[in-house]
Amino acid sequence: MSSATRLFTSMVLIYTHTYIYINTYDQVNIWRRSYDVPPPAMDETHEFYAGKEAKYASWDTGKDGELPMTECLKDCVARFLPWFNSVCIHVYIYIYIYLYIYIFLYIYITAKCLERNAIPQTRDSRRTLPGTLP
Repeated sequence: MSSATRLFTSMVLIYTHTYIYINTYDQVNIWRRSYDVPPPAMDETHEFYAGKEAKYASWDTGKDGELPMTECLKDCVARFLPWFNSVCIHVYIYIYIYLYIYIFLYIYITAKCLERNAIPQTRDSRRTLPGTLP
């Protein structure tokens, strides 16, 4: 492990332990393990405020809404599900339809080849299916 990695790890641990010391250990566990209890909100002057990052420089509050100051898992799910239901579900449906058609055609063609004796015989006179090893 490089010295920079060790330094970063120790800084993260120091910050985490300081944060846990300021906010009691039980309160931190409540925030970590709860579904609908968010941690306290941070203000715009906080060093980890998301609005300070370059990727949010073009954030349009009128179109995209306000940046969240705090978030629990329930808020993340409420924000994620509309996109998942409008985009991802359709992709999964098309993939499953394609796979079912592919499997059906493979079984159908294999059955037709078996009916016509079109599958070549191996040396020990056992039949092999297309795409398999003897």
